[in-house]
Amino acid sequence: MELMRRYDDGTFLFEAAWALTNIASRESRHTAAVVEAGAINVFINLMDRKDDRIAEQCVWALSNIAGDSSVYRNLIIESRVIPVVIRSIRRYWNNITIVLLQLYNRLYMN
Repeated sequence: MELMRRYDDGTFLFEAAWALTNIASRESRHTAAVVEAGAINVFINLMDRKDDRIAEQCVWALSNIAGDSSVYRNLIIESRVIPVVIRSIRRYWNNITIVLLQLYNRLYMN
């Protein structure tokens, strides 16, 4: 997580987010390790980047985390993700992907 906070290289950030997304989609203990490393705030901050690939990957990661448990879902909501999601929807309205809707679904419908 520390490297993701420090580096601004788009390729590195995308690949790191992709790897963590896959880890968070495994067993609950894997998701817990990602959350305990501070990933939620890192993913939320990276969603505001201009790089669509990074933002989308972060949405996938948050969706995987939110889908793991209601505790993580609530933690994401409490981390003020909704304003960031709304900004993302506004920014990508013409080409919004299902992944943003999936995140919303997991946050509020689980």
